[in-house]
Amino acid sequence: MECPVCGTEDLTPGTFCSSCGAAMQPATAPQDPALPVAPPSGRRRLSRAARTAIVGGVAVLAIAGGALGFSLLGGPTPEEAIAAVADKVDGLETFGFTMEMEVEVQGQSLDMEFEGVAEDNSNPAAAKVAMDGSMRLLGQTMRMSEVILDGRLYLKYDPDPFGAGPQWYYMDFDLSGLQTANQGSANPAEYLDYMKAYSTVESKGREEIDGVTCEHYYLVIDGEKIADMAVENYSELMGQLPEDATDGSFDAETLREMYADADLTMDLYIGVEDGMPYRQVIEMGLGGALPIDMVLTMDLFDFNKPVDIEAPAGAIPLPVELGGTTGV
Repeated sequence: MECPVCGTEDLTPGTFCSSCGAAMQPATAPQDPALPVAPPSGRRRLSRAARTAIVGGVAVLAIAGGALGFSLLGGPTPEEAIAAVADKVDGLETFGFTMEMEVEVQGQSLDMEFEGVAEDNSNPAAAKVAMDGSMRLLGQTMRMSEVILDGRLYLKYDPDPFGAGPQWYYMDFDLSGLQTANQGSANPAEYLDYMKAYSTVESKGREEIDGVTCEHYYLVIDGEKIADMAVENYSELMGQLPEDATDGSFDAETLREMYADADLTMDLYIGVEDGMPYRQVIEMGLGGALPIDMVLTMDLFDFNKPVDIEAPAGAIPLPVELGGTTGV
């Protein structure tokens, strides 16, 4: 007999179709000619081409649904994916990272490359970071090592601009040293938080990052939200940041002005299997009195593996004045 669903032929009554699984009804006894014959139901069996078109249409709708922010197949929307990875970042105890940063300020280019480890990144005051790398400015290359530990920033330069080294220096975080500390420090935890401040997000499909299959998302970041987060982080780290300082020192209002009209975007790559952030690329254009353009590429790996971050031995106070005080 022929399958009434898909049209496959030479099937045995009382079995199931080998193509679509439909039940093959056994042959019925001949109709008694004395009994009335029921009229046709009027329903027509779809052709195989029509059924194929319907299945293809469902697939197209599923793909379109994902692009519009929902999934007919039950997968996460881009917004749900970002919320999930943000929770994972908050729960990270340790991770390894590489960072490449290209910065342009008033026509001058500054390039930095670092590799290191981070611990307790969810709390700015308790964050621990150790990294080594290089910094290129005005055609000169300087090796640089940095440790952030217990509210203190440790730095080592080679060649040493102070002529004592290479030598480890330290400075304590405080409001007077905010601007210089921020320039010398590149705590990766601060950039991970940027994903929490997006205004729009869209899926860009899947890509391989160092052998890991990742979902690629493109986020437009809200500069005002970043400014509020920065004020909160700095206040936790160095004490309450003045809202509007009258003595010309760094304040929250200055920080917000920097980000008010900022052009901020992020390309985020999330592992398909584990939902971890394996790469983020941030492009930033800041306005204000000192316009800054920056591209930051950060790769993450070795999630929640043991690390050992210790204060460098023999460190001495950074021999430079910061806002009228020493770095001690």
